[in-house]
Amino acid sequence: MEFHVIELPKLPEKLKEDDSLLLWAKFINAERKEEFDMLAEKSPYINSAYQHLQVISRDKEERLEYEAREKAVRDHNQMMKEARERGMQEGRREGMREGMQEGRREGRREGRRESIIEVAENFIKLGLGTAEISKGTGLSGNEIEGLRKKMK
Repeated sequence: MEFHVIELPKLPEKLKEDDSLLLWAKFINAERKEEFDMLAEKSPYINSAYQHLQVISRDKEERLEYEAREKAVRDHNQMMKEARERGMQEGRREGMREGMQEGRREGRREGRRESIIEVAENFIKLGLGTAEISKGTGLSGNEIEGLRKKMK
């Protein structure tokens, strides 16, 4: 473990501006609003700390109002997240339901097609002509001829 001790009153006026430790030390040692503002511009972390410092420096009523607004924002964000998750779950359920219905319809269509082909094959076995089979099944002449070739 290592400790660094910085004596704030002894900090030189001209410090390296890119050294974050020294910027924090200057922030802690700052006394005027202009100093705080200048340091807040140099680092987003110091800016965040400065914003919080301003909040806790207000009177009790203003601080309570600020905290209530912050709570309302957090609550709103949480409600939006939960609503989005519920919407996603509902969308998945609806998609599954629609997919299953489409699968059933497709299965029935395929089953009917297979039945028609079986009937056409039976007609071919009975020796019926292409025109009669087409009339009885609704298949085209090419489809019936294809079945004849498969059966040979």
